[in-house]
Amino acid sequence: MPGLLENIYFLVFGGAVFSSFWASPATIPGLRLLQALLVCGMVNELVVLYLRQSGSSDHLPHHIYVPLEYILLVVFYCRQMPHRSICRTMLLSIPAYVFMALMVYRSPETFSQFPSLTYLASAFLNVVWLVLVFFYFRPPGNVAITALPLFWILAALLVFYAGVFCFLATYQYLLQHHRTIADQSRQLINQSLNILLYIMLSYAFLCSTKVKSFS
Repeated sequence: MPGLLENIYFLVFGGAVFSSFWASPATIPGLRLLQALLVCGMVNELVVLYLRQSGSSDHLPHHIYVPLEYILLVVFYCRQMPHRSICRTMLLSIPAYVFMALMVYRSPETFSQFPSLTYLASAFLNVVWLVLVFFYFRPPGNVAITALPLFWILAALLVFYAGVFCFLATYQYLLQHHRTIADQSRQLINQSLNILLYIMLSYAFLCSTKVKSFS
């Protein structure tokens, strides 16, 4: 089952990467940021897969990708946020988050473990920013919110990071008391959430080619 789930994961992930380059920038502000994020994410996963198959520790690439992911997403959120003061707060969170990550990375043995603390902080902040973006999100005219590709992108990210946060909040306990269960559940839950995320993103990207710009 894990092998089948992993194959489905890479298939859906590849579809999301491919469909992102078919999407219309006119209906998705900051599309290039999402494309960069997806490409970097695929490179990260391929490196992790190579390290795992070669018998090496596969956690180091995640320590690099997780902060990069947060930075790109914050800039993407700012493209959707009409209030400049909130946008500035989002941007100011980047150096604060990077500083926190560097403090966690001071210990060399950290790189031999999954970056659960930095990912947990990223998931929490992403949920906060997404809730704010949704709060100020206004569909143009009489357009239904579900007709907008951006709605599906934001919804996909919110569901994903809320799920990640809920799991990682208990991950440390599992890691200390049931390490095998922790590792297996992390892979299962993470891949399942990612599959849902990439299906929703692919839907948004493909929909964007069928709707006109509302700007």
